[in-house]
Amino acid sequence: MMDDLKTRLKEMLTSGAIGMVIGYGQKEIYMADGSREYRTCPVFLSRDTEIDRLVWNRHCVQNLVTYLTKEEYKESGKIALMVKPCDLKAIHVLEQEKQIDRKRLFIIGLTCKGVMAEKMGIDEGHLAGKCIKCLDSSGKSSAVCTPDEADIVIETLPDGDMPPKGKDISSDLEGFEKMPSEKRWAFWQNQFLKCLRCYACRSACPMCYCEQCICDMSRPQWIDKSPHLKGNFLFHIVRAFHLTGRCVGCGECERVCPMGIPLMLINQKMIDTVKDLYGYESGKDPEQAPLLSQFKMDDDQSFIK
Repeated sequence: MMDDLKTRLKEMLTSGAIGMVIGYGQKEIYMADGSREYRTCPVFLSRDTEIDRLVWNRHCVQNLVTYLTKEEYKESGKIALMVKPCDLKAIHVLEQEKQIDRKRLFIIGLTCKGVMAEKMGIDEGHLAGKCIKCLDSSGKSSAVCTPDEADIVIETLPDGDMPPKGKDISSDLEGFEKMPSEKRWAFWQNQFLKCLRCYACRSACPMCYCEQCICDMSRPQWIDKSPHLKGNFLFHIVRAFHLTGRCVGCGECERVCPMGIPLMLINQKMIDTVKDLYGYESGKDPEQAPLLSQFKMDDDQSFIK
């Protein structure tokens, strides 16, 4: 299937049917000891001679939907995009929010049986927590994009042996919520004290597409830009609220954090709360209205004091 895909993409690039392919490819890395390794990373291909670089393996962890709202790719014509089933949720949210035009996309739906957990490009040796949650909740051995969601569906499973399971985010969250409030407060103080305000989490998030983030505003300055506890707390809490009803749980923010802050504990809590209170799952259906644009008379209002 991958060979057939590469042949088709070459034809589409040559004919001008698409202007760019955003997918996964191999990159040669020179190590400190002089050796060389190959790492899987996002690639941006605009020539048919480059298409053979595409791969589909257990290290295709990045959510490539993030790049669709970047200015440098908006003028690339129609884009062919490699998409895992979980990444489709991000496309659906961006469609709801009128940030992308589905007609300008050629979606390559990947049949996925789970990818590796990675932090800052370092393989952790087990299945990503989001994959455990996805496969266990569906009761299937692999996640599949439907023909209605993708322009072409690749049935080839990712290369590489099935890694052992680790813990999914739900079990981590359950254990965290059993902690006394004083310990939870101390935990987040310690975590946010580590934050460098590098904004890697914001850059990797497909939902953070504002031309000017509230955190960058100086007139007026709503959030202190210095990396100290008060400003860090405010940045992460404001960002979490901005993602309420929009976060699709891709985990990119936590994966790229150089300080290892468990940001998905916050995001998953917001996802679970929205689902419990309003039965709403972000990205599940591209036709549904955004959560904060809806109001029902029977909505839970117990949070209003």
